Amino acid sequence: MAASENGMLAKARGLLADGRLGDAFRLLQRILAEDPGCSGARRLRGEIAIREGRLQDARADLEAVVGESPDDPSALHALAGVCHGTGDSRAAVAHLQRALELQPDNARLWQAFGLVCHGAGRYQAALDAYGRALTIEPEFRAALVGAGKVLQLRGDLDTARRMFQRALAEDPEHLDAI
Repeated sequence: MAASENGMLAKARGLLADGRLGDAFRLLQRILAEDPGCSGARRLRGEIAIREGRLQDARADLEAVVGESPDDPSALHALAGVCHGTGDSRAAVAHLQRALELQPDNARLWQAFGLVCHGAGRYQAALDAYGRALTIEPEFRAALVGAGKVLQLRGDLDTARRMFQRALAEDPEHLDAI
């Protein structure tokens, strides 16, 4: 990547951080016009598309990024989220499984895997994934609430209540736990 392209990417990141999505998007389009294979620009453009609810556009960009960097757990995680958002739970599971092969001690990946399994009706797999996340990070609120929701669906209300109470102990205003 050219030094000027590096500077342009940094500027695009700054614009994105400032909430100036349109300006960041236009700059990224310029970068990609000069270098269509710039995965950093595609990744940022995918992030903008996610924020704007254009999940198919985000998926195209993130698939290109993962195609170039199949061992990037962060890109796999982002792509899994987009796949989940578009209803493609099979692809989301596959991307998260690959990310977890690369980072088996990442609580956020396990929580995301639990969320995708939960959405697909694979409740035991979801509980197992949330459990792994909580083994790594015992007070991880998203995993506590996710596990509580699955336990509630399965009729284990006492254990679900304990999960929600643990999440509320960390954040008394947590809407999902309430």
